[in-house]
Amino acid sequence: MFTHIDSLPALIISIGLGFVGGVAIFVVAHWMLEGALELLHGIAAIVLILLVVLVTIMSKNNVVAGVVLVGIVTLMAFLPYAVDQLAKAEVRGMDIDKLDRVHREISERPENVASYFLIAELVYGFGLHGHAVAITERTLERLSTAVDPIKNQSMREVFRAEESRCHEWRRKLVDRAAFRPVACPRCGHRNEPGTIACGQCQGPFLLDLARRIDPRPRVRSKLVLGWALVALFFTSTVYGWSQYEGAMRLVVLGVGLVVVAGAFTWLFHPRTLGRA
Repeated sequence: MFTHIDSLPALIISIGLGFVGGVAIFVVAHWMLEGALELLHGIAAIVLILLVVLVTIMSKNNVVAGVVLVGIVTLMAFLPYAVDQLAKAEVRGMDIDKLDRVHREISERPENVASYFLIAELVYGFGLHGHAVAITERTLERLSTAVDPIKNQSMREVFRAEESRCHEWRRKLVDRAAFRPVACPRCGHRNEPGTIACGQCQGPFLLDLARRIDPRPRVRSKLVLGWALVALFFTSTVYGWSQYEGAMRLVVLGVGLVVVAGAFTWLFHPRTLGRA
């Protein structure tokens, strides 16, 4: 059992944690005022930060005070993960913007075959594998197989790479429900695979679904919550170890790991169009 003592190092570290926590709360509040952080997530993050500060200051244990240093290291280690998540969110957002542009291109030039193949590629990346295959196959069926005497190849042969990619997609399909209809978020009509416009309202239902899973508006909120959870885990776990002995320490550690792992899975699991 660790002994509780009033120590100057613990006091200094606690004061430092109070300062760092104050800065963190200021940053979170600033993001909330800017609209970059959702109100509920921001409040939750502030509460978690305050809990970390309170647990450390209330405990007169050197071990608990020292965990603040671990928290700082954790923040430094969490930064690359945060940067990676921001980059992934930006890439996904760029794909959604690209899908928007392609839809506009098709509305202006319905005969632009390449745009249909690009929609299929983007839809595949969003998780609707069966629909991507169906869009590609339906587009290929429209292409002429007559050989152009000037180019010495048919229109179908021009898109040979897209045809090969479609064959590979179909070969990898293992989900029998991949070709299930998709409901339009505007009118609720269930659209069969191979279509890009709703059969009832004629809206771009795939684009509307993609906008629902755009991670950019929520990624900062999730990262703030993720870091706060990790910091709270380290602080509360070490405090729990100072209060218990034997098997209870492993229980505290195990519960903390399960909670943090579950929270991260829920926060950062990529959403697909099928779940939008």
